[in-house]
Amino acid sequence: MTTGQQESLYMIYVNVNNAFIYASDLFDDKTLSPVARQSVRVIKEKLKWIKTAMELKTDSKILKAVDTLRYDELFRLLSELETEHQDAIEKMIFDYVTNIK
Repeated sequence: MTTGQQESLYMIYVNVNNAFIYASDLFDDKTLSPVARQSVRVIKEKLKWIKTAMELKTDSKILKAVDTLRYDELFRLLSELETEHQDAIEKMIFDYVTNIK
């Protein structure tokens, strides 16, 4: 598997895990209508299945140790910036990662 393919699978896991966390929180919210809770339950179960399948097919100790919500927090902060500042942050991160490799 190439590095790019590994990174893509990793990001799929991060997003599935975060979606599972959000779906679980929504499902646990008793103020949500019963119809919506039922829909969220189905989504939550499918996300749990995908998450578990990915963990079983990889080294789950590594995956479970990752703070996947960190990516969402960084994205949330980044999305609040003007486009020119987003571009500057992206370039700074790219340069930083390039230099430490």
